[in-house]
Amino acid sequence: MKSWIQKLSPELLNSEFVEHPERPVRFIVEMVTPEIRRVGPYVKANSGVIRRQFNRFPWTIIEMPYGALQPLAMAPYVRRIWHDTKVKALLDIAVPTIGSKVGQGLGYTGKGVTVAIIDTGIAPHPDLTSPENRIIGWYDLVNGKSSPYDDNGHGTHVAGIVAGNGWSSRGKYTGVAPEANLVGIKALDKEGTGNISDILVAIEWCLEKQAVYNIRVLNLSLGAPAYQSSVSDPLCAAVRSAWDNGLVVCVAAGNDGPGARTINTPGIEPKAITVGNLDDRGTVDPSDDIVNESSSVGPTIDDQVKPDLLAPGTNIVSLKPGGGISDHDRNIHGRPDGCRGSGSNSATQTGIKTGPGETDFETKCPGHGTASIH
Repeated sequence: MKSWIQKLSPELLNSEFVEHPERPVRFIVEMVTPEIRRVGPYVKANSGVIRRQFNRFPWTIIEMPYGALQPLAMAPYVRRIWHDTKVKALLDIAVPTIGSKVGQGLGYTGKGVTVAIIDTGIAPHPDLTSPENRIIGWYDLVNGKSSPYDDNGHGTHVAGIVAGNGWSSRGKYTGVAPEANLVGIKALDKEGTGNISDILVAIEWCLEKQAVYNIRVLNLSLGAPAYQSSVSDPLCAAVRSAWDNGLVVCVAAGNDGPGARTINTPGIEPKAITVGNLDDRGTVDPSDDIVNESSSVGPTIDDQVKPDLLAPGTNIVSLKPGGGISDHDRNIHGRPDGCRGSGSNSATQTGIKTGPGETDFETKCPGHGTASIH
């Protein structure tokens, strides 16, 4: 195989690109050195445009005709090129809410901890803003608005599961960390979709604001098909960077089950806490639980065991924009044993040690043991 082709991600060799070389395509280009001056002139000379650059990561986002890709890939300063694939919000993956009341009773309420949610946004719901506003940070990559909002509902749903305090239901529906602060990063549009590059920008922003907001947990209730090893996958690389910089990263397994090897990226990343969807059949008895057939199944593309855990994710209730609660689809009601929600949502119950006296990160799932993060 020609050496330049080896620099391309497998997806870029699909017929949808090869048979239409005139069509503009968004690419993620990893540079050997971060000097944009090397790639910029070539991109512009081929009717292309530089879309984004990064401060922490060695990537440049460009858009140009597919047919102009070969000379760029042959350049010695280019290490690898990916398609800037679409990602989507995942609606059927669970948040570990089992045992949340136990954890809260032990003092693990999220107080003093901030969870960053990269999603469709967060609406200022009373359960998040009363008696005090706990949405302490906001960044809108889609529309550039300065105040929190959610034109889809998915991100608000996730936020309620993470940190709803039950204000509007008089404590009936509460999240797993009802005293946690939130930072909302809107990287998905009103349809619940975005590009991988949007998520990369969002993760970089979280790292840059980590100390400002005391961000301890990063939630990614989204994913895209995994076409390559986590070693070279750009989303996985960004997640690894976040983890290595002290963030607990919780991600969805995906909604592409029941077939094997369907774990999405960045759920294939070994360092991430990857959560699959368990149908608890509306009971508290675990003996009748089954894996939801839509939940993505391992092993990963790297033959790694995933997901890391399963948690209830079918017919889940949480917050909706404008007030009130819903299951994000059918306005159903769930048990008052904690705010329950769908949406690949967060492994926050396993992702943060939110109790008093903590000195380092630990992933905790009350009643299911503790795993330290080093």
